[in-house]
Amino acid sequence: MNYTLKSALLLIGLLVFVPFSEPLLANEPSPEQRMIEHCQKRHPEMSVEQCRNMYQNMKNMTPEQRVERCRRNHPEMSLEQCQKKYGSST
Repeated sequence: MNYTLKSALLLIGLLVFVPFSEPLLANEPSPEQRMIEHCQKRHPEMSVEQCRNMYQNMKNMTPEQRVERCRRNHPEMSLEQCQKKYGSST
């Protein structure tokens, strides 16, 4: 097999076997880590563990539940803003 074909097969293998929830590069933070960092910037009073628990709770909610939670916790946001931010699966 030539070098180009081996490289292409290796790349395809990586794309198939590397879970998409994991960062593709070692330096890239996971979605959970990005959310925790965002949480701590927005809520400096919360610990890492509290932010992690909030992330896990949000991950287990339906889009409708996330929108409702947004409306409850952020009355300054319109329904449309909450739907845009939390209405799709994450």
